[in-house]
Amino acid sequence: EIIIDAFRTTNYSLDYYYAALKGLKKREFYIPSLGYIHSRTFALAAKMAGHITIGSTHGNSIGLHDSILHALIDLSFVDKYLVITESVAENYKRLTKKYLQGINNPEIVPINSQFYKTLHIDHEKIKTCSEIKNIMVIEYPLTETRHNIYSFWPYQAELMIRLGKFFSSLELNSIMKRHPDRLKESEGLYDDYYSLQLTEPFEIVFKKADAFFFMNISSTTFGFALTTNKP
Repeated sequence: EIIIDAFRTTNYSLDYYYAALKGLKKREFYIPSLGYIHSRTFALAAKMAGHITIGSTHGNSIGLHDSILHALIDLSFVDKYLVITESVAENYKRLTKKYLQGINNPEIVPINSQFYKTLHIDHEKIKTCSEIKNIMVIEYPLTETRHNIYSFWPYQAELMIRLGKFFSSLELNSIMKRHPDRLKESEGLYDDYYSLQLTEPFEIVFKKADAFFFMNISSTTFGFALTTNKP
């Protein structure tokens, strides 16, 4: 029933956006955060209405995740896709070639930012720890409409609870960095299993950990974490 309701809402939104856009002169629309269904619906409606759609990476995603789902979400409904560097562009070009032939062929445009280089230089100044005492688990979003194997929410929830128990058995301070878009879904879930729970952005609280445990490298914070000196 949840999935049926999601389809109905999406279909209504598509009709609404298309009706609003079809009478406009051809123009470019920049659509960030394509992980949201409403963003993708708007992008599809804009393409149907003859406009040019431009998307960009979600958060700090660097395109490492070899997944048809990742490719379809980010690349299906845009004419241009902005990424941060040439190397990231190559990652997304591979995703396009592998999964989107005959579906869409967006132009992958690197903006050649110094963002990651600057982060790496700044993070090198942070003192490295000699012993891992605090480990941060980056929560995989518990999304009720995802039903493929690795992102099926009961699987991910059980795995994260087991990790909390495991780290406690090693006498480590376990930190759960909860996903900002799924705070309601995971409310109270980790209370008995983690020493600390954080809801602030990862980029603000990452210094609280000596090491990170990512549930999936498609996390938008993974690229940021690679610039730190923490394992």
